[in-house]
Amino acid sequence: MARQSAKVAKSIPQGQVAESGRASAIKMAMEQIEKQYGKGSIMKFGDKNENLTIDVIPTGAFPLDIALGVGGLPRGRVVEIFGPEASGKTTVCLSLIAEAQKRGGVVAFIDAGSDIKPEGISMILSHFRWYRADIVIGSKRHPVSKVNYPWYRKILSLGYQSLIKILFGLSIRDSQVGLKLFRRQVLEDVLPRLLVKRFAFDIEILAVAHHSGYTRIFEAPVELDFTGVSTITSANFWKSIWSMLWDTLAVFYRLHILHYYDATNKRRWRYDPELDFRVNLP
Repeated sequence: MARQSAKVAKSIPQGQVAESGRASAIKMAMEQIEKQYGKGSIMKFGDKNENLTIDVIPTGAFPLDIALGVGGLPRGRVVEIFGPEASGKTTVCLSLIAEAQKRGGVVAFIDAGSDIKPEGISMILSHFRWYRADIVIGSKRHPVSKVNYPWYRKILSLGYQSLIKILFGLSIRDSQVGLKLFRRQVLEDVLPRLLVKRFAFDIEILAVAHHSGYTRIFEAPVELDFTGVSTITSANFWKSIWSMLWDTLAVFYRLHILHYYDATNKRRWRYDPELDFRVNLP
């Protein structure tokens, strides 16, 4: 009997034995996680749990919602979205903003790579409600702001904002702080028109919004401690400056010469039921 059992064991392919061992290890690990953190804390892709109810915000990308397993990003969780440059991180964030606002939420879009202290969020939200603003932006040059950043960046910021006022008529002292709040109506009208994905994105959305009649744009104080490593002698620093100027002039050209952003410009609009507003097809 023992010999027969040994022969049967030897007849099983080695790959199947290894696969069975992996499956068993995975099952044990999942059971341990669920025991420690609760039912539904980990799932296999494609599994459905009818008893699992999670309040989520859809991403606006149906395949991504399916891949997440619960139909979107869970509320009350900190979610990190990372990837290479120009890979669509901002697009996903803006889509999430639209979905959250669609459900009555108030959303702050913060550049996580900046040096802003999170305590400023409550201040900018207060400004947003107090002024009944279309847009509120964090500003390093607000009289109440507490900032610590190099002198040469202060000079460059002053020069760039003077250029912005001349080109677009925006009476703002700073536009490059990664902290801004928008009304949903502004995003509905402006987002489908935008083209810039990199250096002048902030200016494009502000210039197009102002041009479209959303003129209630206010600045709010921020607390910022610059910790960047780029210096005035860095080749990458000046390359970024040049790219931002080039993109800014391109926005001016499309806005005032081509009139690309005007509502009368014929585009291929399509209503997106996931976002609940129109999008501009390329």
